[in-house]
Amino acid sequence: MAIERALRQIRDPVFLRVLFWGLLLTALLLALAVAAAAWGAGQGYVAKEGWLNAALAWLAGLATLWLGALLFVPLSAIAIGLFLDPVVDAVEMKYYADRRAGPRLGILRAGWLGAKLGLIVLVANIAVLPLYILTIWIPFFAIGLFYVLNAYLLGWGFYDLVATRHMSGARYRDFRKSLRGELLLFGLLITALYFVPLLNLALPVLGTAMMVHIVHAKLPTP
Repeated sequence: MAIERALRQIRDPVFLRVLFWGLLLTALLLALAVAAAAWGAGQGYVAKEGWLNAALAWLAGLATLWLGALLFVPLSAIAIGLFLDPVVDAVEMKYYADRRAGPRLGILRAGWLGAKLGLIVLVANIAVLPLYILTIWIPFFAIGLFYVLNAYLLGWGFYDLVATRHMSGARYRDFRKSLRGELLLFGLLITALYFVPLLNLALPVLGTAMMVHIVHAKLPTP
């Protein structure tokens, strides 16, 4: 239901506008990060043997591509966080006009929530990177670990982005506990869809819209 409604609304002018600016900012941040990584790799050790230089250059290129893939999720979360309020407003105006959220978070608060989610995802993945490398010989273990870790973080993060406009304090924490199953399923779906080319570009917007529906499904009817 949540994903169906979110997909049905994807052509909403508000969604398209947020998607455009979010992707533009994500692409800019990603390009800067990858360029910095490529420059840093180019400043490294230079071997006397030509074949070793070629191997090092190949590894540096591979590491840069991996860095780009790793950074895509947190950077898109930061970018979309800056444009969060219009998406929440558009969904609630269409489906929940009688129980809309409280005041807008504002660009600074929403941007901070997006940045916090992005940083948590990035730091968590870097922290378990040694485990990814050590278990790469175990079939599907590293992929499964990446999948479950990011599913949990994204489920919690998108909830934080949306529910903050409705509640705070103890109610916020209790409400999140009541949604544990839904948040895990949401995170598993979102993480899986991040591997689908083109569709993954729209996931921050779709994820926000889906989370609005998930939160409202549990909110008491006025």
